[in-house]
Amino acid sequence: MKNICFKLSILLLILCSLFVSCAQKEPFPCIENDGRTYELRGNTTRRIRVYGDGRCIWKKRVKADRSVQSVDPSHAMEIMDLNFDGLNDIKVAISANGKQIKEICYLQNAETGLYEESAALSELYNVGTVADQKLVLSYLGISTNDDSGETVETVLSYRWQDDSLIPYRRLTVTYYPAQDIYCFGVSDYLESTCSFDDPSEQWLSPEKHAQTDWGFFYYFQ
Repeated sequence: MKNICFKLSILLLILCSLFVSCAQKEPFPCIENDGRTYELRGNTTRRIRVYGDGRCIWKKRVKADRSVQSVDPSHAMEIMDLNFDGLNDIKVAISANGKQIKEICYLQNAETGLYEESAALSELYNVGTVADQKLVLSYLGISTNDDSGETVETVLSYRWQDDSLIPYRRLTVTYYPAQDIYCFGVSDYLESTCSFDDPSEQWLSPEKHAQTDWGFFYYFQ
């Protein structure tokens, strides 16, 4: 009897160790960039660590919604220059709603080399950049008119002004099911009126829409 209990205890310990090992396994790849290693662990509690010269030089814990587990691991954390100062910054996904991803963004301090949260960037969704134009992008998602079935997808671009982001341009793709046609609209932001001007529009058949490279619009995919 004692022998059986002993064997059961050993088996239980093995099962527990396997469970812990699986629970600790992280799907996120470490990122090597600018001589530093960026590490992300955890799901609803995300642990960010940055290593340099063989030691941890910065770390942060952030809360995330369970929905964030639907985000592709390769997009859970990304390293890029978000404010075009030549230094790499960090963005980490904390929630998701379909294609729309909410992120928390940290800018690297030029003097200390450490990272500080950017309130302006952390208000956006699917943060991206167009480096040669120094534009920050944000995907606003899809809105649907319940009566007509029309859908509108929107991307906004911004320019930095000191520590603030100023709207620059709005891109929309609207689908009209009754006419089975798409409309691509471009509106520039007018600081004088603090509003977008009337859009220039291009109408596309479903065939033309399917043939168009929309990589500039779905930059985050």
